[in-house]
Order: sequence, then structure tokens, then C-alpha cells
Amino acid sequence: MEAATHTTLAVSARDEIAFIRTDPKRLPDVWALEASAGAQPRQLTESMTPELKAYGWQTPLIVTFAGAGGTPIKAQLFVPRGLDRSRKYPAIVHVHQAAIYQEVFLGPGPHKDNVGWYGWHQRLADRGFVVLNVDFRGSYGYGRDFRTANHLDVGVGDARDVMEGVEYLKALGYVDANRLGVYGMSYGGHMVLTLLTKYPDVFKAGINIAGVYDFQIELGPWATRNPWMQARLGPPETNPDAYRQASAINFIDNLKAPVMTLQGTADTNVVFLQSIKLVDDLLARGKTFEFELYPGEVHFFGRRRSWVDAFAKMEAFLDRYLMVPATSSSQ
Repeated sequence: MEAATHTTLAVSARDEIAFIRTDPKRLPDVWALEASAGAQPRQLTESMTPELKAYGWQTPLIVTFAGAGGTPIKAQLFVPRGLDRSRKYPAIVHVHQAAIYQEVFLGPGPHKDNVGWYGWHQRLADRGFVVLNVDFRGSYGYGRDFRTANHLDVGVGDARDVMEGVEYLKALGYVDANRLGVYGMSYGGHMVLTLLTKYPDVFKAGINIAGVYDFQIELGPWATRNPWMQARLGPPETNPDAYRQASAINFIDNLKAPVMTLQGTADTNVVFLQSIKLVDDLLARGKTFEFELYPGEVHFFGRRRSWVDAFAKMEAFLDRYLMVPATSSSQ
């Protein structure tokens, strides 16, 4: 049986412990354990449908590579089923949301906040992609210094960490360096835009889900994330260069790769104006892009139909730009 991860403990008035349990082949569920000798944990919820139980879940590898300045960076690595090391596969890098977050520290399986991405990474691997899921600097679980390493350095050191992950992928031998993609949501979406504009020759496609394009926009009267911004960027009057480096709007002329943007119109975490401004700038420069808006949707979509539509369109986008080797596409 796979080693399990237990998180989010809570104790009841009856001294019963509730927790979330998961392992690489099971999605998160709530369990409970009585605080008495010989007590056995019991499962309270069931997230695994018959289809999910029948699926052949891959246990991703936990890999470590040297990030910016030699800082150790951990990542999950998903590979196509029946990996043929003599082939060259397209690869996708995932950059997670929120900055202070993590997807790898708890182990190779999913946890309650990344279960959707974990499932999609499995599917992408089954479709022939290598997937690298990176805990860049700013992620929690690796100590205070690592968690605060992107203070006044948003979109700089953390972006270099991800780029070192790209170098790790290239060194594997079975990754096609000419077919690299990147995707992320929220802070991850901001990172996608940063990576595509600061390293324009690396990625062939990128997907930005509700990411920040210009941190100055979030300072407007509609902004709701000022405490988050103040903690990482401080006041713009005293740290103008931090805001400039963090905002892809200042590097958008460099963009070469097609970019897909998705966002809900009722997003209260990242103002919808971010996507509108991005699309306007892409139009003005004749860049290749796709834009999907979801009426009434919040930051992390709340309706099943929205995710069904979004995942289908994201897969089609990645297939279009990454699945066909460059040598074949020109024939």
C-alpha cells in the first residue's frame, strides 16, 4: 500500500481527531480517529468514484535540482506511460498558485488544494507529455528563508528557479527542448506571463489562468489583494523596481509564444481588468493568443461545466502547439 499523507488535523470536544488522508493513488478524503488505545481510523467521505478507482494512477517521482543561486528545488515528475527513453517527448512545466503554497513537500500524491492539477498531470502524461510540477522559492514547507526568498524579488529568483527546472528537463534525454510549454493559475499565471516575456525563446506555448499581468492595476480602488502585495512588494513608491520586475506588462514586447488566458468575470482575487489589459496589449502588438472568459465565475472556478470546458480547451491548445515536432510541422 502506498505511503499516505495526513494533513489538516482538528480535534473535537470528544477528543476525536479528524484529518485529511491521501496517497498517490487516492484523492483526499476526511478520516477520523478516536483518541483511545487500539482505536482504528475510519473513513468519513468517499471521493473515489468507480471510474477513479479503476484508473491506473501514476506515482510521480520527487526530484531535486539546483535552483537560482544553488538553492535546492523540489518537483514532481510525471512521465508518459511506457516511457521510451529513445524518444523525445513534449514537456509542460506547472507553476503553482499563491506563491506561499506547495505541491511537492507533502509527497508524491495530491493534497486537498492541488487535486485538480494532480489529476490533470496524470492525464497529460497519458497523452504523451512529460510534466514537471515545481515548488519554486516562496513555497511553504521548506523553512522560513525559502518561504520569504521572493520578498522584493517577485518574478525574478522564483522565475530562475523554474528555468533551472527547464534545464533539468533538458538533461533527462527524452524531452524535446523545442516543445516546452508552461501553465499556471493566479500567481502561477503571473509566472507564466513572466517566463514567456523574460525568457521568450524557451517556451513554445503558455497558459495563464487568472494571473496578474500588471501589479499596479491591483493597487486600484477595486483591489482586494493589497495585504498580499504589501508583504512581498511593499509600497510602489519605495520599491518601484520590484513592481517593474514583477509585472510582465513591462516585458510584453518580448513575447513570442502563443498564450492562452482564462479568467472568470466575478474574480475577486485578481481583478478581471488584468485579462482585459493583457488582451488589449496583445492585440496592439499582433501577438498570437486565445482568450476564454467565464461569466460569473470566481477566481478558482466554482462550476463543473466551466472546468470541463476549460480543460478541453487547454488540452487542445497544448496539442496544437506542442504535440507535433517542429521538423514535421514544416513539411
